[in-house]
Amino acid sequence: QSLFSTIDQRLTIPGEGVYLYRNPSTGIDRLTLPYSGRSMTSKCVHLSEGRIKKELSKYEALLSHLVFPSDPSRTFKKRAFLQCRDCDKKGGPRDSKVLISACLECPTYHCLTHLLPHLRDEKHPFAMSLETGYIYCLRCGDFVYDRLLEGLRMDSLNKLRGTLGLSVVSSWNPSDEDLVRLARSRSIDGGMTVRGMVNMGNTCFMNCILQSLLHSPSLRDFFLSHHHRCNMTPPGSCLVCEMQNAFQFFYNGANRYSFVPSAMLHTVWTRSSLTGYSQHDAHEFFITAIEMLHRDSRNEDAFKSPSLPHSSRDCKCIVDQLFTGQLQSDLKCLSCGNVSTKVDPCWDISLNLPQGERELSLERCLEGYVCSEVLDSSFPCNRCRSEGLHKQLSFLKTPVICVFHLKRFEHDTHLRKKMTTRVTFSEKLDMSPYTTSYRNQPHRFDYSRGSAAHINRRSYEYTLFAVVQHEGSLDSGHYTAFVRSYNTWYLCDDERIRAVPIEKVLAAEAYILFYHSTHIKFK
Repeated sequence: QSLFSTIDQRLTIPGEGVYLYRNPSTGIDRLTLPYSGRSMTSKCVHLSEGRIKKELSKYEALLSHLVFPSDPSRTFKKRAFLQCRDCDKKGGPRDSKVLISACLECPTYHCLTHLLPHLRDEKHPFAMSLETGYIYCLRCGDFVYDRLLEGLRMDSLNKLRGTLGLSVVSSWNPSDEDLVRLARSRSIDGGMTVRGMVNMGNTCFMNCILQSLLHSPSLRDFFLSHHHRCNMTPPGSCLVCEMQNAFQFFYNGANRYSFVPSAMLHTVWTRSSLTGYSQHDAHEFFITAIEMLHRDSRNEDAFKSPSLPHSSRDCKCIVDQLFTGQLQSDLKCLSCGNVSTKVDPCWDISLNLPQGERELSLERCLEGYVCSEVLDSSFPCNRCRSEGLHKQLSFLKTPVICVFHLKRFEHDTHLRKKMTTRVTFSEKLDMSPYTTSYRNQPHRFDYSRGSAAHINRRSYEYTLFAVVQHEGSLDSGHYTAFVRSYNTWYLCDDERIRAVPIEKVLAAEAYILFYHSTHIKFK
């Protein structure tokens, strides 16, 4: 399920004239065709009139054999059907830009453009997408939704995901009564705005990190659900309590004032090295805050979110559930071939910026982070003690929230400077190329292999929700943050808040990037 379902996404599929929308309230994809000239806004009455609902066993057979085949032999059969018999265009995942569909009355399949004349001439009312299993109604001129058919489609999809070792996908199918209640209800975000934060003397380093954390969808859902039960002594020294107070203030629709994080600043001052009124590093504050949140909640049974995946480690606090990833390091001896593997937890990913580069992408930084290297003679092999080890990093487990720290500040005995290298990044990020699964089995992520690869890729898809930037020099700079609240981006400059276009966000001189997993694996 998409945590960012408030964003109405639109994709154009060239050559087909098909538009793919994501419903902002349910996250369910909706396809609209130029033949109808409109979106489906009412229930399709033709499904109950046709034979499809009277012959559900045939629909289930098509789903299990062609759309979501769990048997490898059926997968090869499906590939033969994913090519239009008229224009020879090949289908596959939705990203392949060709929508191959099959008639539900006869064994005819084409791309949707060439299948429509067949449906009209033969008066066959329904077709099915061989990639998604969605039903197209000729008389409605659109892909249509039915609660019963959608349930069968989801069952078939989850059966396939189970054979691949993936989590079950769940969807909410509202009843007619639910839809009536939703139409009558008032939007919960109707009066909510982004709050500013008071700068209490060079505290912009703290304000920008707090703004980023306060606009994390999973943290927001957790803290607004009152899961925290404080056992700290003395009272008032718990950073988790202060964070919960901040969430309560920010998302109280009656408040119209800037937030004063004085209690949070005092808690950090009294329990860490970040003291005094001098400017501190935003990344240093982030690590300090995460460590304190983890320490204040690690032994608390009540501090567990029932909807988020638990790791195999003893601590299941919200910090571990959201921010902890697993970085795998493989050392291979070039002489005897022995492989030594070590797995370490990580809360953030610090990326080097190469010297002399004026511009590079976030993806290139990640490639440099996981690229292989040969270690020097100070690292002998554990088995044969010979020199020369090949080191390879990869992500065994990616966290729900990926935090990327771009190492712009250089500190040594002779030089202190800020690197102004431009790092390009986008709203969407695919982390699959940097994972252990991809390195060991790259074929599982090859789009030409059909739905399974598409599902594997989507499991590692991330969406940007906050950007911390540093303006100025190393000695006299200022931190600000871009955050996304629902479908609007805002620039947070202490107490000053203003809406900005996404282009301004993507042009920022980023220092810390916050990405959230688009699809959470429920357990």
